[in-house]
Amino acid sequence: MGGVPSTLRNTGGDDVSVSEYLIATFVGEKSFPLASDFWNKLLELPLSSRWPSDRVNQACELFGQSNGYTRHLAKLLIHLSWCLQELLQASDDTQGAIYKKAVNATYISSVFL
Repeated sequence: MGGVPSTLRNTGGDDVSVSEYLIATFVGEKSFPLASDFWNKLLELPLSSRWPSDRVNQACELFGQSNGYTRHLAKLLIHLSWCLQELLQASDDTQGAIYKKAVNATYISSVFL
């Protein structure tokens, strides 16, 4: 078993395959620095698609194995705190996008905690 799921399923569109790729990358062995554009892409995902529980369990297992090296959970929580700080300073025009990123960061972290 590798660092990421061996096959990504495309279940109906480009958004799904991008989502699959980003989550698989998040739980994988490659570490992304805090300043990487990867985090913006991950946090801007529409998280409306749900994985079956067996896939979530597999992703959590992979994440548990790789997080010691990647430190992605800590980086995700840092991005969450940055989003919350931005919300306090944002104008009404930009709050929606920042709020969405904060909610996504909260949701993703809750899955892997």
